[in-house]
Amino acid sequence: MADECLFVPEDGGYQPTEWAVGPWSPDTLQASAYGALLTRLLEADAPTGMLMARLSFDLWRPVTRDRITPGVTVLREGTKARTVEASLAQHDRQVARCTAVFLKTDPASTPPTASRTPPALGPDASRPVPPQVRAWSPFVFWRMPRAPWILLAAETHAGDRGTGVARGVLSDVDGPFGSCEQTLIFEKRR
Repeated sequence: MADECLFVPEDGGYQPTEWAVGPWSPDTLQASAYGALLTRLLEADAPTGMLMARLSFDLWRPVTRDRITPGVTVLREGTKARTVEASLAQHDRQVARCTAVFLKTDPASTPPTASRTPPALGPDASRPVPPQVRAWSPFVFWRMPRAPWILLAAETHAGDRGTGVARGVLSDVDGPFGSCEQTLIFEKRR
């Protein structure tokens, strides 16, 4: 079993296996592997009646095949929202952390929603990434906005447990330049 695991628990820590190694070095772990470990630590600390709504990762140093020491700290305890941080250390130095926000769930507080329709364009109708962009980077980095105004085109999506998300696209006279996202809690007024 240990031969097929990413990490083997041992004495309050984890020993990475060869399955957690990335393509860059035989001793350096893939970020998705230890990112999954961080997420697992946070899920294990999930309070009853709350849903993990957001994860934010900080990957500070290369994580190697050496023993990993985990840590979990509650940063904010609340009745509607809880913020928890999971961290990983090697040789007494933090190498990565992940912060999670848990939101209170209440299916009875879910507002009525309009019927959902799939997007007009699917993967088959999309445009390929231009060759010059593909050669430069697998990611497309946005630009600084140009004055005199900024448009926020936003929409809110309600889930089925009293939580949701608001998403927006930021544009100026030249078109889109950024995006934003906010997790939400819905409550009935008293």
